[in-house]
Amino acid sequence: MSTSEEIKRAAIMAADQVFRWFARAMRYILDKYGEEALKGLEEEFRKMGREIAPRVAQAFKIEERDATAMTKVIDLTDDSIGIEGEWEEFSPARAVKIEKKCPVARAIRRAPEICTNLFAAYITGLYEGLGVNAKCSIPKAIARGDPVCEIIIEMQEEEE
Repeated sequence: MSTSEEIKRAAIMAADQVFRWFARAMRYILDKYGEEALKGLEEEFRKMGREIAPRVAQAFKIEERDATAMTKVIDLTDDSIGIEGEWEEFSPARAVKIEKKCPVARAIRRAPEICTNLFAAYITGLYEGLGVNAKCSIPKAIARGDPVCEIIIEMQEEEE
């Protein structure tokens, strides 16, 4: 195994442990405080996305403002933790990715809301920070027991 493969493997193992801790804490919070806690956490993750957006745009040279350009954000995150999938639908208005392998799904299975709610809120906030009126949703998640993860990016109608 090459040094770069060893480093990537070590990073994935470390991420797995962090996700396990996070899932355990998340489950406790949701069980104790319920839907109100989840909504509050979603808003915090949306804020984090908005805050990091300028750095993401600069680092990854995101200039276009449509769904196909926004797929770069999902791919960046997926690549960093070893998630494997393909974009099944790919248009300026909507993009859908089906992920068949997720190394963190097992780690967060006790709190799949980390993906279905918090990651989706973070990505939606990132889009907001980029000045893009788009929404990320994750209706299917391996961590929840679905056979695949489905990530949907949809451009939203401009409000008048």
